[in-house]
Amino acid sequence: MAKKTTTAARLEWVLHFARLDLEHLRPGDRMNLVDELAEFLGRVPGGYEPARDIAGITISAIGDLENPSDAELLELQRQTSELVEQIAGFHRSELRSLEKVRWHIWPDENEGYFIHLLGAYQDLFLFLVAKLITERSAGDFRRCTECDSFFLRTDPRQIYCSLRCRNRVSQRLDRARKTATKARARKKKKGVRRAKKR
Repeated sequence: MAKKTTTAARLEWVLHFARLDLEHLRPGDRMNLVDELAEFLGRVPGGYEPARDIAGITISAIGDLENPSDAELLELQRQTSELVEQIAGFHRSELRSLEKVRWHIWPDENEGYFIHLLGAYQDLFLFLVAKLITERSAGDFRRCTECDSFFLRTDPRQIYCSLRCRNRVSQRLDRARKTATKARARKKKKGVRRAKKR
């Protein structure tokens, strides 16, 4: 995946992560996912860089971000899905504790101030996800009519989260039309046979 430099690209990646089938990822795809997660949190070779597109936040993540367990990834996905559902779905969000996240406000010569967060990568990830979602308009989110997951709308007419869901619906409707056409043809054929018998 290309470097996620805009808020919209980062948010689209979060929504994609929330609907991934983690239990059936191939090893290479899992490695890419871990790299993308680290990139989301600002990791670059040699350290971390400021996530300037999210209100000047820099982070220092604690934990084994290089090799998270399958259970940790599944739990992070579950919490991410819940957070997206609560915020984008207009539900009241449960109170989330940030006791394990330390933060500092630092002056910045060019942009005023920036926030430096220190904590477990899971907590920092969820904090950044919440920040990204709440910076968008509520109308930017839509629930896919096929798979029921949230997506970031790029066109007001868009009703599916992906080409895959759109194609699935198209194929189902096409099969239904063909079945209905065949049924009408059989019914018509039976009607012709009955008329001939009389």
